[in-house]
Amino acid sequence: MATVKQLGIAELTIRRSDVAFSLRGEGAASAAAAPVAPIAETPLAESSAPVAPAAAAPVADKNYATIDAPLTGTFYRSGGLNKPNFVEEGGKLKGGEPICIIEAMKLFNQIKVEKPCKVVKFLVQHGAVVQKGTPLAQVEYL
Repeated sequence: MATVKQLGIAELTIRRSDVAFSLRGEGAASAAAAPVAPIAETPLAESSAPVAPAAAAPVADKNYATIDAPLTGTFYRSGGLNKPNFVEEGGKLKGGEPICIIEAMKLFNQIKVEKPCKVVKFLVQHGAVVQKGTPLAQVEYL
């Protein structure tokens, strides 16, 4: 493992929201501690997860309700690799049953429906990264 000195780096600072981590090489000038200012989050140039494409066109025949993402993460329609989807389009769910999973920070969060419903259409592709508030599926409450 290379050291900071071997890499020729005098100082490396990583900032996320209001947290900062600094690593200084030997002999690097020590600046006075300054408050960490929040920075705008920028997307990574290359990501292994696909970013959610433009949402699929919702069904416009009726005024269906939507299930929205309660947090930012990766959307999955099934509970794991080689497991069946929780529900297919046209399928029905009872209140409290999971419709999908959103994985955030290595935690798999089941998203459950509040009351019995029929899934009209999924608006996001399996494996896509979604932002909080993104409509995931259209449902018709029974």
